[in-house]
Amino acid sequence: MLTKSDIVIIGNLLDEKLDKKLDGLVNTKLDEVFDKKFNQHLQPFREEMNDRFIALDERLNDRFSLIDARFVTLEQAIYDVREDVAHLRTSMRAFAVSLDVLTKSMSEMRMEYSAINIQLARHEEWIQKLADKAGIKFA
Repeated sequence: MLTKSDIVIIGNLLDEKLDKKLDGLVNTKLDEVFDKKFNQHLQPFREEMNDRFIALDERLNDRFSLIDARFVTLEQAIYDVREDVAHLRTSMRAFAVSLDVLTKSMSEMRMEYSAINIQLARHEEWIQKLADKAGIKFA
């Protein structure tokens, strides 16, 4: 025989099963109806947003094309500057070599000038001695 508590437990179980079945049926039907209505109202919004994104994409592509063109111009300018710097380096190296050659030549000329001055001083000394011996006044 069933007790009162058994009947309550069975009733609760039956209520839970019935609630689950009803929820599943109601939710499924409601979901279908809501999805249909939502999609009807959402479709124009989707199309409008799609058009906006397409327009935005086109504008961004135009802007990026302009930026790309500027970068190409900038890259060319940098390349030209690098070429100029390379030519300047070559010219500076040639200038440094020429300056070294000129410095070496001047150093050699100073040495020769010193040697000539020494030789000239000796010649003057000899001439002075000869003039003294010959009795000629040499100034």
